[in-house]
Amino acid sequence: MREAERTYIGIDPGTSGGIAIFAPGRRFSVFPMPYSDGAYNEQRICAYLEEHVHPVAIIEHVHAVYGSSAGSTFNFGMGFGLIRGILAALEIPYQLVTPKKWQDVMLHGENRKDTKAASVRVALRLFPQANFFVSERSKKHHHGMTDAALIAEYGRRMHL
Repeated sequence: MREAERTYIGIDPGTSGGIAIFAPGRRFSVFPMPYSDGAYNEQRICAYLEEHVHPVAIIEHVHAVYGSSAGSTFNFGMGFGLIRGILAALEIPYQLVTPKKWQDVMLHGENRKDTKAASVRVALRLFPQANFFVSERSKKHHHGMTDAALIAEYGRRMHL
């Protein structure tokens, strides 16, 4: 299959993560992870992911952070499993990629003392047309959305 026919979906599965979609014809969409009131919105996640041409998803494969509360660790694990289950139900193949792996490629040459800030800088440079704000009132770019965009671009560059 030619790359131009494939849809790349980048997913940062955290509660403040994001979903980015590169569809054929260089169409690009990016969304904050649908999470509110302590729960992921499964219907909205499905709506973002279904009906794409030859999709492949790349999910950031992260683990619980040392010192995190049991509740936040549980929510994170729930979200990670939920995303994988939705992709399986929609028959969308996926690859797992560690933050170190995609960041080594996508943030190469950047000061990575603050990887969230580096991710925002690189995403704005690569995708100047994209809107990485959660709402019109937002003043800061959403790092989960920029991470998702860079994860999708990593998948495209690596031909995953």
